[in-house]
Amino acid sequence: MSESANLKLKFESGTLILEGATEGDSVPEVFVWDQRTRQFRAPAYQYRQVIKEFIRTKTPYEDFAKKYATFDFKQKFHLEPRPYQTASIEAWRQNERCGTIVLPTGAGKTHAATMAIEICKRQTLIDCVFKPPLISGSSGKPVMP
Repeated sequence: MSESANLKLKFESGTLILEGATEGDSVPEVFVWDQRTRQFRAPAYQYRQVIKEFIRTKTPYEDFAKKYATFDFKQKFHLEPRPYQTASIEAWRQNERCGTIVLPTGAGKTHAATMAIEICKRQTLIDCVFKPPLISGSSGKPVMP
């Protein structure tokens, strides 16, 4: 890992840029050297991994990429979480606030997500994937995969 105290982590168009490091320096493995700009670059979604590596290796750096706002989010209506929602959030917490909650339609994924946002107190990415049912050719009725 580069010992330079002048490392600057920046965000640019979906990319993390590491300024202050040169091609021969040891940097987190998610970075690749960009010969055009003569800088290390990594996909922005690797931000968490980069920060954890800097902390683990005690590498000094300045973080100009961190621009998420913190806020005090409170749900407007209190809904008592179902036991599996509480268990999902607890598992998410134990996994360093990372993970995927998979539940059927109507089982409370959105409520679990708002519980997570309330815990984080920051902007959050929630990706909801919907799989439409398959239609049986013989009966014309929906068939769930």
